[in-house]
Amino acid sequence: RGSLMNRYVNLWNNNYWVDYGEWLAAPRNTKIWEAKEKIIVRQTGDRIIATLIDTNIICRKNLHIIISDELNHKFILGILNSKLTDFYYQQINPERGEALAEVKKNHIEQLPIPKDISDKQQTEIIKLVEQLLQFNKELQAVTLADKKDQLQNRISFTEDKLNQIIYKLYELTDEEINLVEATN
Repeated sequence: RGSLMNRYVNLWNNNYWVDYGEWLAAPRNTKIWEAKEKIIVRQTGDRIIATLIDTNIICRKNLHIIISDELNHKFILGILNSKLTDFYYQQINPERGEALAEVKKNHIEQLPIPKDISDKQQTEIIKLVEQLLQFNKELQAVTLADKKDQLQNRISFTEDKLNQIIYKLYELTDEEINLVEATN
């Protein structure tokens, strides 16, 4: 369920899993089921909200699933959840600001994900995404307000660092960065 996920975190429990098998009325592509990792993107909303899952599941139709054989999923996740992608998506999404907006598959496919990238750049992004996944997981288990605030600050700091790396990756000028930052 889309409402049980957010950027870099899912809050699902076992009530929402589908066991794959011949008994399904509409069996899905087994590649989705067999993938060790997959990115899920919430379908409801007017912005990209994505996280990574590493279990053999098939999601309901209110989530999009991304599987890549070419690029690391954590790298793609970092790009998808970036301020730059959010800015770009807002430019191509005709449902921007609407109450019943949906993220469409064709809009996701239009997002510019760089494929010609150095190992160093990709590794930097992957490490930050791993931190964001971990921090968000920890945030769900924390009950003390001070600890929550510390984790939220670490998440914000790490997201800012990730966004700066992505701006460099796409070779944005200071003026372009300011425009992206002003709209987020």
